[in-house]
Amino acid sequence: MAVLCSRKGPSDEKQEFQQMAADVLIENRGSVTLFTPMTPDAHQWVEENVEIESWQRIRCSIACEPRCLDHLVAGMQESRLIVA
Repeated sequence: MAVLCSRKGPSDEKQEFQQMAADVLIENRGSVTLFTPMTPDAHQWVEENVEIESWQRIRCSIACEPRCLDHLVAGMQESRLIVA
């Protein structure tokens, strides 16, 4: 069962608009990248397409190595998800 999250970032209007419009948010943290499904479609895509170990879950986000991100983003975009 997917848990839907919403995240509040800084009060910057541009970032708020990106968060509202995006299905998936990406955060580069250096050696780890976090991706956060924000919509039901994104949660469903992740459940169907991504094998996630329990240690990868950080609150509503999922941690992965930056080298894996290109394939994840490509798959999400092929499924017409908006990635920001």
